[in-house]
Amino acid sequence: MSDNLVNSSGNLRLIVRLAWPVLAEEVLNLLVGFTEWWLAGHFFEGPQYKAAMTLAMYALWVIPSLFSAVAIGATALTARFIGAGEPDRARRVLHQSLLVGGVFSVLVTAAVMAGGERFVALMNFQDEAAARASEYLAILACVVPAIMFEQVVIASLRGAGDTVSGLVAKVAVNVVNTIVSAGCVIGWGLFPQIGWRGLALGAAS
Repeated sequence: MSDNLVNSSGNLRLIVRLAWPVLAEEVLNLLVGFTEWWLAGHFFEGPQYKAAMTLAMYALWVIPSLFSAVAIGATALTARFIGAGEPDRARRVLHQSLLVGGVFSVLVTAAVMAGGERFVALMNFQDEAAARASEYLAILACVVPAIMFEQVVIASLRGAGDTVSGLVAKVAVNVVNTIVSAGCVIGWGLFPQIGWRGLALGAAS
């Protein structure tokens, strides 16, 4: 009985050690959106900006989610091969996942760039709100391959038992996002004051 309790306690500590960086990583994902919202609410007047930001936040959630199938598969197969003591096969999984994700990211990029304005129109956005939302999506489309790369690599690292590197990457993303977004909106130091496009550039950084 005591041995079972000891094993259970050890397993729980292992689970917590592996899980807390992933939880913190998801919180940091939300923080990118909150930063964009705060800047939009404080430095842009008019409902058109808030309407455009609503759609932009949806895009920031949907685009990474499109690569979930590849990322989940990479995690599962990497964990299987690492557990079986076959690191070469795990590396092959990473390469194949990046290849599949790369092809998919090209298709997603093309779809966003070609159909972004149509999607905005389908959402019943008009006039200035439609223009701002389309501008944001066009800038975000340029970094879809980078989003895919981040998703797949972090997922593979998780499968290998490394949940900390993804957290470190997200911390860096949040720092860069905050500095670039705020800098380009406000015009800090060497950053040009480019307004609304600065928010999109920050999210894409």
